[in-house]
Amino acid sequence: MFPTLGSMQVTKIATADVVGALKPIRSQKPETAKRVRQRIEAVLAHGIKDKAEAAYARSDLFDKRRELMQAWANKAEVKPQAHNVISLK
Repeated sequence: MFPTLGSMQVTKIATADVVGALKPIRSQKPETAKRVRQRIEAVLAHGIKDKAEAAYARSDLFDKRRELMQAWANKAEVKPQAHNVISLK
């Protein structure tokens, strides 16, 4: 990704920078672009000091996170039935 991202500070790299750097290879070599993006994400996540934040920043987990959040949302939408409700008196 040199020279596009190579001279930038890790903390200054934005999504638009990564997208712009990958644009020339995305249409001709999509698998290569995917692998390069994954490596960029690993470098960017490594620069984050907070390990929880670094793990959350990994976009390869977006689909799994979206799936889990949707499952929680679906569960929250279920209205309890009268026979399932326990009084906490």
